[in-house]
Amino acid sequence: AIPLDDPSSLNGPVPMVNVKSMYRSSCFSEDQMAKPIKAFTADFVRQLLIGLPTQALGLTLCSYISALGVDIIAQVEAKDFGAESKVSVDDLCKKAVEHNIQVGRFSQLVMNRATVLASSYDTAWKKHDLVRRLETNIASCKTSFQRVQIQIAMFQWQHEDILINRTQPISTVTPPPRSGILSNMKKKLHALSQLEVSIATVQ
Repeated sequence: AIPLDDPSSLNGPVPMVNVKSMYRSSCFSEDQMAKPIKAFTADFVRQLLIGLPTQALGLTLCSYISALGVDIIAQVEAKDFGAESKVSVDDLCKKAVEHNIQVGRFSQLVMNRATVLASSYDTAWKKHDLVRRLETNIASCKTSFQRVQIQIAMFQWQHEDILINRTQPISTVTPPPRSGILSNMKKKLHALSQLEVSIATVQ
């Protein structure tokens, strides 16, 4: 028997869903879409990565300084640092340079050349990093622009019966053609179906 309190068993008109109000809140800002990604990245860095780059750099520098003839343990124990036993890495690097100049392993001229080379490398790296960040921002702006085009097209499709009588365009941004959006959706749907088959095979 069908229970009488089941809404699906009652005869009568099916309630209509307001599609426009349902999709009205589907236009999200860049900050809203990036918020969960930022939260995941911050949590991942806090739990798994924080402190590791500094520790790896410190171990590498200590290995190089020891290879240059400086006893790091003796330098740490030579001063009273309390229970923490901390020592400045800059001081250790300076001691390594002074020690190797005194023993004649390399001259002051080599040190001057190394300083100029390091300064030139730092300047070149900063310029390269600036170009990389600008290219990343340009790619992000292009992606945002494409998303805005799709949102404008969605709005025009929802209100096509009202906007069709307008003589002036509602926006200076030209949305992509409907055929292009549908073709792109079909491609993504095909890729998702292939991934679904692959996941089912693995399971």
